[in-house]
Amino acid sequence: MFEEIWLINLDVIPGKKDHPATAEEKQAADEKSDQNFAALQKEFGNIVLPVYHQDSGKERLLEVIDQANGYMCLSPFNNKPEEERWRWATLARSTLSDLNCNVRTHGLATTGNDMLRHATLFSGDSEAWTRHARYGVVDLAEDQTTYVDCPNTHLSKNEGGEVVEMDRYLKVDQHEQLRYIGYHISAELNDWDRSSGDKIIDNARHFEHLKAEQRVSVRNREEQHVPFLLAQFDMRARSLVNLAELRAIAERRKWSEPTGPCVTATVDGNSANPALFAGESTRVSPRPSTIDRQRFLSRSEAYSSL
Repeated sequence: MFEEIWLINLDVIPGKKDHPATAEEKQAADEKSDQNFAALQKEFGNIVLPVYHQDSGKERLLEVIDQANGYMCLSPFNNKPEEERWRWATLARSTLSDLNCNVRTHGLATTGNDMLRHATLFSGDSEAWTRHARYGVVDLAEDQTTYVDCPNTHLSKNEGGEVVEMDRYLKVDQHEQLRYIGYHISAELNDWDRSSGDKIIDNARHFEHLKAEQRVSVRNREEQHVPFLLAQFDMRARSLVNLAELRAIAERRKWSEPTGPCVTATVDGNSANPALFAGESTRVSPRPSTIDRQRFLSRSEAYSSL
């Protein structure tokens, strides 16, 4: 039935709700997570994905990479704004390229539009598709012109002939990409208070608020999956619609193996061969080399938000 089956470690989330974790709590959570990972790996083999949590630091990232068999999970904070979550996931993902690691990443609770657009994860999961259905919404995929940030590292030599990192900058790549938009179509959720006649749900994307041609479009697209009347009254039917549309987005996405850091170099203001600065080898492996680890750990500012 399935081409591949992967398991996710029973990771321990440090701290308590609304209280940032202390260093001691993080260490205790990491130790317990590692114990769980070892037990699961002993039972099931190399199909268990270790988990790297937001705000765990550089050293912990290297530990999780070493645990991974070329595939690991990224877990952004669920209580942070979505922009902060996808920016962290993007930094973690690009860090693997900077480390010359061809490690695939699976995002936990990472199916938001901006996360899908920017983080370039290999796979992901969430329960948003069923939660939206529970509140009467179907998510329909639509094309949109997007702009993706591509991180680059610029290296040069100082007066002493030492290689230094001048800056990290972003190139903008424009392309068409699917995103999903939610439309409230539910009829089993009472839109009107019949006793007072007041509107309960006032949503600009409520089916009844759409223009006539847009209502026809939404209905036709929804009925590619299940009958419209069924979706209006059955949360399970809406869940199936949302899952199918999310899958359509996933199947349209392109993904390629990491190729190591993207480096440009200059000498005396002129373009130079980056291999003279970054090394000749472009081969990447599931784990970083000793030199890449040392370089990574020495750059405190570039990865301070990991």
